[in-house]
Amino acid sequence: MASAEAVAAFFSESEAHIEAMENSLLALESGFKAESVNELFRAVHSLKGNAGLVGFSDLHALAAEMETLLDGVRKGGRNFDPNLREGLFKDLDKIRGLVEKAQGAPASPKAEEVPAKPEHK
Repeated sequence: MASAEAVAAFFSESEAHIEAMENSLLALESGFKAESVNELFRAVHSLKGNAGLVGFSDLHALAAEMETLLDGVRKGGRNFDPNLREGLFKDLDKIRGLVEKAQGAPASPKAEEVPAKPEHK
């Protein structure tokens, strides 16, 4: 397991990444915007990497699935439709739950669903 300092840094940075993911998804509610997809991808990618470094494998795996999907959207191999967006919102809720669980916070209803498979398939 990672040092206490690395884990503390992960939790601090994860808040910013989660906020960026939420803001990007909200921006995408009004229609496809390549820059919003890119911002979402970058936030998911960063969270995935950081989760891997500190050993949060469930969080890393979920973020990796999201990253692969978003990369497909970025490269034009997958359409960004309302069903995909809703699935990504559910995945974001799962990410929040996994972070809460890792912090030892009391489980919220969303956290009870975790670990979970991605919603976007």
